[in-house]
Amino acid sequence: WSSSPAVVLITLDTTRVDHLSCYGYERMTSPNLDALAERAVRFDRAWSTSSWTLPAHASLFTGKYPSRHGADYDPHGSAVLGDVIGLPIARQMRAGKLADGATTLAELMAERGYATGAFVAGPWLHRSFGLLQGFAHKDDAVSTFGGRPAAEITAAALGWLEGIEPERPYFLFANYFDPHAPYEPVGRYPEFPRATEPLDYDYTALMRGTAALGEDARAVLRDRYDAEIRDMDHQLGVLLDAVRARPGGDRALVIITADHGEALGEEGRLGHGFWLNEELTRIPLLVRYPGDRDGGSRSEEPMQLTDVLPLLARELDLVVPAQVEGVEQGKRE
Repeated sequence: WSSSPAVVLITLDTTRVDHLSCYGYERMTSPNLDALAERAVRFDRAWSTSSWTLPAHASLFTGKYPSRHGADYDPHGSAVLGDVIGLPIARQMRAGKLADGATTLAELMAERGYATGAFVAGPWLHRSFGLLQGFAHKDDAVSTFGGRPAAEITAAALGWLEGIEPERPYFLFANYFDPHAPYEPVGRYPEFPRATEPLDYDYTALMRGTAALGEDARAVLRDRYDAEIRDMDHQLGVLLDAVRARPGGDRALVIITADHGEALGEEGRLGHGFWLNEELTRIPLLVRYPGDRDGGSRSEEPMQLTDVLPLLARELDLVVPAQVEGVEQGKRE
């Protein structure tokens, strides 16, 4: 155990890379993520495998594309969102769950003796969709479309960490959901003065492209969305500080990414899941290696969510399962 670093994998749900200050955004949305970037490798050409949560996370955990892992929209699928949240329309949202026979990152970590814990805020990450197999501790008490607030995820993760023996390596997965609709920030920030203004729109019509968002409404939406990122970033900082304060915290391997972005009025679109444009598929990817190796550097190497499993396998000397479609760094032709 003593030679195995802790591993922290965090997904920032619905987070656009071009709205993060560490990726050049002109507004300060992510001060804690920016601080981590100074000690991490920032990948500037990272991409999701999908524009919505379930298939993207399944790719992250298995190293496979949606066409191979099968956890995607399916009108005949056995997994129903309505079984997780109470909205009537959710009864119509069906998907194929990740098969029980799939080999996940959490299972690989558990086999190496890692304590494994998952803390999720979004409804599509509920255990009923198969993504949490391999995690001994599953905190997925989500019951609403808007998910769980970041503070709740951080508190649950910190509580779990306190129960892990100091010398035992752990694999912590946290999913923050705040920038997802309905865009209701908790904090009040002078940088985003219109975040407190009401935003009256038909989300479903906008998401489907049958209505348009005016420029004034877009300005309000932008402030509300950016303030949500700032809320999330604050809690991210609390969690990262706790990880660093634990014994061996300087050796922890921290990976932060997103499952997809969000359309915020471009070409009349709002939301995600229906298109594959850059606002939705380009994602942040920050890797803080043990000892801050290569900290503060930037990489132009193309990366996808499928490549995270091979990256971790190389760092931890894990055997990459057969049929993994992700590529180890430096080996993409």
